Amino acid sequence: MRPKWFLYFIFFSCLFLTGIVQLANAQQSSDSTLSPKKQKLLISEYIKSNDTLIQLETRWSTRQMEYRLYYPDDFKLFLSPNQTNNISLGFAYRYVDISFGFSPKFFNKNQPEDLRGLSTRAGLSTGFSLKRFYFSLEYSTVKGFYLKNSKEYARGLPDTPFLLFPNLQVLQAGGMVSYNFNPRFSTSALKSGSQVQLKSAWTFLPTFQFARFRFRDKSPVTGIENESTFSTDLNLLLPLMGTLVFAKKGYVTASLGPSIGIDFFKTLSYTGSQQIKISNGTSLSTGYLFQSAIGFNAKKFYGGLESTIRSYGHRIEDVDRLRKFFYSVQVYIGFNLRAPRWAKKSLDWANKNSPVKLE
Repeated sequence: MRPKWFLYFIFFSCLFLTGIVQLANAQQSSDSTLSPKKQKLLISEYIKSNDTLIQLETRWSTRQMEYRLYYPDDFKLFLSPNQTNNISLGFAYRYVDISFGFSPKFFNKNQPEDLRGLSTRAGLSTGFSLKRFYFSLEYSTVKGFYLKNSKEYARGLPDTPFLLFPNLQVLQAGGMVSYNFNPRFSTSALKSGSQVQLKSAWTFLPTFQFARFRFRDKSPVTGIENESTFSTDLNLLLPLMGTLVFAKKGYVTASLGPSIGIDFFKTLSYTGSQQIKISNGTSLSTGYLFQSAIGFNAKKFYGGLESTIRSYGHRIEDVDRLRKFFYSVQVYIGFNLRAPRWAKKSLDWANKNSPVKLE
């Protein structure tokens, strides 16, 4: 991507963020015409806060990622880990949530024989709310990929249905910052049971995403060996999100929006004579996000089913387009438990001593 595109992206991102601040200030000004008591009453009609309860939840999910590389002359490669079932354990209390996920072997026995045991993955994520802002951090690692469109090249492959890359590993680390335009819409109700959406509402949820990927393959090859490829994404997601509440305890949620950003990439490789070869560049990134969910909230527990599709792509080196495609389906159930006194005191202390009020 030429440098001027980078300047254009920075300019329009700053312009967009300035607009968000102005609209937020305007919305706060209009809300300030109501008395604090009426403001609180109006919001409490839409959102119930479970700030005296701790949420413990477990999720079963099938997560998948694909890295689709499109080359000139209609040559393409779709790299993917073997689809695995994951278990994650989560904890949420007031403005903090933490979860850890892993893929137990006994959950992934029914796999094609050629792909069985190929992929392993693990991840850790955390987040916290700051009034209408939500901040999240995530780290994940996946090892073991195969060529998903191997059938297109069956004649050139050895006697196997799939071309395997067992030593290919992708490490991902990043974070997101979201701003909720509608104070009567609860994003926390979608992430945990710390809040409950009582009435139907919708919102505009602009989100800034930072993600850094490291692709590395330690397989011995001849000629040029790619040691590591780094891809750093800065994306601006612009989804509209709505929740329809039915039968008091049930809800349906959907979210859809485009994304635009830039990608910085760098590749370190070694030639046959062990000389280091470095290539780097930047490119424009575009894509979309779609999410849907259905769930319920009871007094002592909650649960639901949700799905996510995230896709975006950009040019990288001699690849016309690298498309990063992620999708998942999750089933979850959580329990509301009385918060211990030490947990309440700890978060009260953090809120009191924070330079910015967390609640």
